[in-house]
Amino acid sequence: MLAGWLENVAVDQKLQGGIPPLVSPNIVGKMGYVPPVASAVWGDVTILTPWDLYTAFGDVTVLERQYESMQSFLDGAVKRGEGGLWDETQYQLGDHLDPDAP
Repeated sequence: MLAGWLENVAVDQKLQGGIPPLVSPNIVGKMGYVPPVASAVWGDVTILTPWDLYTAFGDVTVLERQYESMQSFLDGAVKRGEGGLWDETQYQLGDHLDPDAP
């Protein structure tokens, strides 16, 4: 199921210049509500989920199938700051799972 969903994410991602949508299939984006913005954690699904599937099942084909999606996200979608990590000035989703949040 996840491997099939990743293929859908890759299609939506390609339509948005390498940026994965906030939902996939990208119904929200097609309605014009959410502009494509690369965001930490959510966009990382393009990297982490194929890797998790590989480590869980040992099937390298998921990495081969998703390689273009993974590379597209890392090389094109992520706006980098001076240190090479995420640009701190770019909009990000809030950490809604922070146990220390008020």
